[in-house]
Amino acid sequence: DDPRSFERERADRLLAGRPPFDNRIHFALNCGAKSCPPIKLFRSETLDADLALATRAFLEAETRVSSDRHLVTLSRLLLWYRADFSESPDDAALLAAIADLLPADSSLRAALLDLLA
Repeated sequence: DDPRSFERERADRLLAGRPPFDNRIHFALNCGAKSCPPIKLFRSETLDADLALATRAFLEAETRVSSDRHLVTLSRLLLWYRADFSESPDDAALLAAIADLLPADSSLRAALLDLLA
């Protein structure tokens, strides 16, 4: 057996114990483009809070909602990695998933949910 080849059953077994993917990592990594998140060091003790803060900062800086025109402008990062945020190809599902990443007091969250209502 070539250890570089993966049979479906072997791949499933390897992935079974893997922790769930946290899509907020996209807002913590830097790709070098103008619209990418800034570089920041993260500590394990505060990782959840740090990812929440990075997510909110990125989404609020890169997302625009025009309620009167029923238009949302998103960062390309959300389009490139769309499947990491929503399994559905439906735009409303993606917007709902983005709203779910934001805290209850976020005006962007409120605007997205109003648009989806």
